[in-house]
Amino acid sequence: MFGGRRACDIARFIGADTTLPDDLVRGLWDWIAPEAEKWRQMGVFGAAVDVPEDAPLQDRLLGLTGWQPR
Repeated sequence: MFGGRRACDIARFIGADTTLPDDLVRGLWDWIAPEAEKWRQMGVFGAAVDVPEDAPLQDRLLGLTGWQPR
Protein backbone atom coordinates (compact mmCIF):
# COMPACT_ATOMS: atom_id res chain seq x y z
CA MET A 1 0.00 0.00 0.00
CA PHE A 2 2.77 2.43 0.91
CA GLY A 3 4.62 1.68 -2.34
CA GLY A 4 1.57 2.74 -4.31
CA ARG A 5 1.32 5.98 -2.40
CA ARG A 6 4.99 6.71 -2.95
CA ALA A 7 4.62 5.99 -6.68
CA CYS A 8 1.62 8.33 -6.88
CA ASP A 9 3.49 11.08 -5.01
CA ILE A 10 6.47 10.76 -7.37
CA ALA A 11 4.20 10.78 -10.43
CA ARG A 12 2.49 13.95 -9.20
CA PHE A 13 5.85 15.57 -8.44
CA ILE A 14 7.16 14.99 -11.96
CA GLY A 15 3.85 15.93 -13.59
CA ALA A 16 2.99 12.45 -14.84
CA ASP A 17 -0.60 11.34 -15.36
CA THR A 18 -1.90 9.57 -12.26
CA THR A 19 -5.21 8.51 -13.78
CA LEU A 20 -5.91 4.82 -13.23
CA PRO A 21 -7.99 2.66 -15.62
CA ASP A 22 -11.72 2.88 -14.86
CA ASP A 23 -12.10 -0.88 -14.34
CA LEU A 24 -9.25 -0.91 -11.81
CA VAL A 25 -10.74 2.01 -9.88
CA ARG A 26 -14.17 0.35 -9.86
CA GLY A 27 -12.69 -2.92 -8.61
CA LEU A 28 -10.75 -1.16 -5.86
CA TRP A 29 -13.82 0.84 -4.85
CA ASP A 30 -15.99 -2.28 -4.68
CA TRP A 31 -13.36 -4.05 -2.55
CA ILE A 32 -12.33 -1.18 -0.26
CA ALA A 33 -15.49 0.90 0.29
CA PRO A 34 -17.41 -1.67 2.37
CA GLU A 35 -14.40 -2.17 4.68
CA ALA A 36 -12.89 1.33 4.73
CA GLU A 37 -14.02 2.32 8.23
CA LYS A 38 -12.82 -0.95 9.73
CA TRP A 39 -9.43 -0.52 8.03
CA ARG A 40 -9.29 3.11 9.18
CA GLN A 41 -9.80 1.97 12.78
CA MET A 42 -6.86 -0.43 12.35
CA GLY A 43 -4.68 2.42 11.08
CA VAL A 44 -4.52 1.31 7.45
CA PHE A 45 -6.10 4.58 6.22
CA GLY A 46 -5.97 8.10 7.57
CA ALA A 47 -9.01 10.27 8.10
CA ALA A 48 -11.28 10.45 5.08
CA VAL A 49 -10.97 13.56 2.93
CA ASP A 50 -14.23 15.23 1.90
CA VAL A 51 -14.79 14.82 -1.83
CA PRO A 52 -18.00 15.82 -3.66
CA GLU A 53 -20.30 12.90 -4.44
CA ASP A 54 -20.25 13.85 -8.12
CA ALA A 55 -16.43 13.77 -8.29
CA PRO A 56 -14.79 11.08 -10.42
CA LEU A 57 -14.69 7.69 -8.72
CA GLN A 58 -10.89 7.77 -8.52
CA ASP A 59 -11.05 11.03 -6.55
CA ARG A 60 -13.70 9.59 -4.24
CA LEU A 61 -11.55 6.48 -3.72
CA LEU A 62 -8.56 8.63 -2.83
CA GLY A 63 -10.64 10.66 -0.39
CA LEU A 64 -12.09 7.52 1.16
CA THR A 65 -8.60 6.20 1.81
CA GLY A 66 -7.34 9.47 3.31
CA TRP A 67 -5.56 10.96 0.30
CA GLN A 68 -6.18 14.41 -1.12
CA PRO A 69 -7.35 14.00 -4.73
CA ARG A 70 -5.46 15.88 -7.42
